[in-house]
Amino acid sequence: MLTRLAVLLSKGLAGLIRLSGRGAGTSLPGKLLLGLNPRILEAMSQSWQQASNGVKPSKPVIAITGTNGKTTTSGLMSALLSVLKPPICVINNHLGANMLGGIATALALQTNTWGEITADAAVLEVDEASLRAVMDQMPAQSIVVTNLFRDQLDRYGELDTTARMILDGIDSAKPKTLYLNADDPLVTHLGAGSKLGGHDSFSVKTFGIDHVYYGENDSRPENSPDNSNTLASLVPFPREVTTCPRCAEQTDLSGNSALHYQQIHFGHLGHYHCPRCGFSRPQPDVCAAQVTLYPDRSLVTLQWYQADTIEIELPLPGLFNVYNLLAALAPLKELLELSPLGHSLDWPACQKALTDYQTVFGRAEHLTLRDKAGQGKSVMVMLIKNPVGASEVLKLVASDPNGQLCVVLNDNYADGRDVSWIWDAQFESLSNAQKSNTQKRPIWVSGTRAGDMATRLKYAGLDPVMLTIETDPIQAVMGAVEKMDSGQTLYVLPTYTALLTLRPFFEGQKH
Repeated sequence: MLTRLAVLLSKGLAGLIRLSGRGAGTSLPGKLLLGLNPRILEAMSQSWQQASNGVKPSKPVIAITGTNGKTTTSGLMSALLSVLKPPICVINNHLGANMLGGIATALALQTNTWGEITADAAVLEVDEASLRAVMDQMPAQSIVVTNLFRDQLDRYGELDTTARMILDGIDSAKPKTLYLNADDPLVTHLGAGSKLGGHDSFSVKTFGIDHVYYGENDSRPENSPDNSNTLASLVPFPREVTTCPRCAEQTDLSGNSALHYQQIHFGHLGHYHCPRCGFSRPQPDVCAAQVTLYPDRSLVTLQWYQADTIEIELPLPGLFNVYNLLAALAPLKELLELSPLGHSLDWPACQKALTDYQTVFGRAEHLTLRDKAGQGKSVMVMLIKNPVGASEVLKLVASDPNGQLCVVLNDNYADGRDVSWIWDAQFESLSNAQKSNTQKRPIWVSGTRAGDMATRLKYAGLDPVMLTIETDPIQAVMGAVEKMDSGQTLYVLPTYTALLTLRPFFEGQKH
């Protein structure tokens, strides 16, 4: 009874925060719950599972972790589950609060007036550093790992540290199935590495991309020798993995990496093998056999567990969102097989769910802002937080010759205090695109480290005369909007806390 009262109190607090316009109410209510009971997540989860009347599996829990793509993957998966026949109602921390407090809030918001959770399943994105703590209280039957890139080094450390955090979470949860990105050698290796903790009863399923093309007129695969006119080849991506995770062979004296690649999609994601020990990319169970990328969408030929071949249009830009789609689709087969309700997958309904999918705030979100004259201007908001993710976003920005840019760089705790990562992000792609465009584009920079961002852009080859520094993010965005012409798009690239600052302003503009 005390647990239910605490849950209802936190649910009311979340509502008050949203009504006041002071935030989304995704973390503080959960922190209140944890303050009242540090094991509140376990108590809520056990109560929820016990309400299943002995049906097995009772209430499936799917955890999504990794560096990039957690929020979009969990959102896409929730959308796909909602169109199953019959639909599955899920708990989803859809706004990205992915530590203990945010997940406790997500559970509280899914309760009825009696404090009882009413969902059929949980699809939870979980912060890598919080995975073990969350899994200790609410073990997942399935864990999806999207990718591993350097991110917030002052918080996560190097990639081997992040991998160990995820392994600890896997060993704590003891899941039935791991769903791993076949194109990321570090993630693939987790399938073997997690056995170091003594748990080897799980199965491993993988997802990945075979071939990538750019637009209707480009019939050549990405990174083929003659693909020099595509944007992907203009600027090399930072390679964060050069050695085989299995044998840890060091780079030889000639400078060649131990891992050899037949093709690279971005960063260290691609088709790899180690000539020394034979470690290589597995053939994915869920595979994008062919991807054709456009500035605002992707066409995907999907091979789903070597059975169905489906043509899907994903209305989200960027190859990274294709990976998010594959990660979202991978666990569905197991859910269908284990479900006692006789669910079935309707691919036309899945396509409609993707077409209707509303992007989460800051993840390729389209907005319309009005200038002082009342004219609507197109804005796309895309979160950036590490070199590889930012480089993919910058590639999209550079592909739009009429695109305008506003970068908001903060260095608060949730962003990572160390902003040196901006020197590894490929802002040079903007300079390369500018050279092919006779009209130079103005760029606004803002945030607590606006000066650092301006310096980075200067050294990326952009004209300093075209840079405007405005430390207030809202003023920077509106200043850029005022300078835009009709038909142009403003790309706003904020770090995490900058995104939170802009959120209330953008929400207010929708009304």
